Amino acid sequence: MIKVYVLSPSLSLKDGIAYHAFYQAIWLSKIKDLEVYLIGCIQNSDEKIITKNRDVHLHIIKIRNRDIFTYFRLLKKILKKAHNDKIIIHGHGTLSSILPYIKILSTTYHSWGNSKLITVNTLHGVAFHYNLQRIRNRSILMHGVINFRHYINRITYSIYELLTSAINGIVNYNMIDFHIATCNYALQLSRKYYFIPYNKLALIPHSVDHKIYRPRRKEKLKEYLSNFIPENIINADIIIGTVAPLFYRKGIIFLLKSFIKVLKSEKDVKLLIIGRGYLYPFLISLIKRLDLMHHIHIVAEYIPEHLFPFIYSLFDIYILPTLYEPGISTSLLQAMSSGLPVITTSVGGNTEVLMHEINGILIRPFNVKELAQYSWQTNSIKIYKIYKNLII
Repeated sequence: MIKVYVLSPSLSLKDGIAYHAFYQAIWLSKIKDLEVYLIGCIQNSDEKIITKNRDVHLHIIKIRNRDIFTYFRLLKKILKKAHNDKIIIHGHGTLSSILPYIKILSTTYHSWGNSKLITVNTLHGVAFHYNLQRIRNRSILMHGVINFRHYINRITYSIYELLTSAINGIVNYNMIDFHIATCNYALQLSRKYYFIPYNKLALIPHSVDHKIYRPRRKEKLKEYLSNFIPENIINADIIIGTVAPLFYRKGIIFLLKSFIKVLKSEKDVKLLIIGRGYLYPFLISLIKRLDLMHHIHIVAEYIPEHLFPFIYSLFDIYILPTLYEPGISTSLLQAMSSGLPVITTSVGGNTEVLMHEINGILIRPFNVKELAQYSWQTNSIKIYKIYKNLII
């Protein structure tokens, strides 16, 4: 029997990395030769989610502190109790940085047990490239800067993050036994910046449960969603939707700017945003100032995980205007699985699941005009021009 310890940054299924780790652990636990443990930080609001989704074969170890040292101390206790076991520690996100130290200490000190330990890391993105993109793109880096001192602090900290992510990637990642990339984009970047050899890399893309995320009839959705979404939004003719944390890099501000342009030609369209984040107060004040409360609604409160498939089915169009994507967005796959037409930016792993104007629409990041051009008014004018040319 092989014991597998999956390290997740949290047990909240709203987090894309945590979602991936949770369902990966569930499906691994169905394999007879594996005894799977999922380790993650859990908040009170997530307790019901984990209990309801829990698989009978999956062991969940809940911790209250999200810092790396808490995970380290727990793994130390586990390894000390293990004897002659075959153990795999599978890290996700920032938790992968502790894997090399666990490996070194377990082989150095006999008190840590004499089990055979293998370390595996899932590459959801490349931190060095993300920090490099932030420095190159000043609009992402400088968002929220209030004075010159704040500007210098932001620049200094960003350079520090860039250097630490480079050292961590080159030194630590090469000490991990194996890496799994969730998209070809992350795989190629890990080769380019971290020099990880091909024999330590595998491409296994993000997954989505097609039985849960599937097309549904709109008529049956009202009874499930009426407690969270206003009636005027649910009953709208066209609902443009997005599910994303309210961070600047997710491009929500650009989505609002584009939606204002769409409203000039399409009066019966509504915008529904599902997510939480530091931009929420700013977005609400902006919507009120523009007098768009009747057309735009943001759901920032807690929504049970089992309702998300119904939310996707409520949308008519799904838009993800992200400015930078380290891998493939989980919400993008869920929207596609729900049978929605998708518009997103040509960044990260998005181009691996979408082909422009074949199974979705790809636009350039930061481009408000390009995002707004997919309206009935502009498209009808294009059709009219075709008619005119055909008749002449």
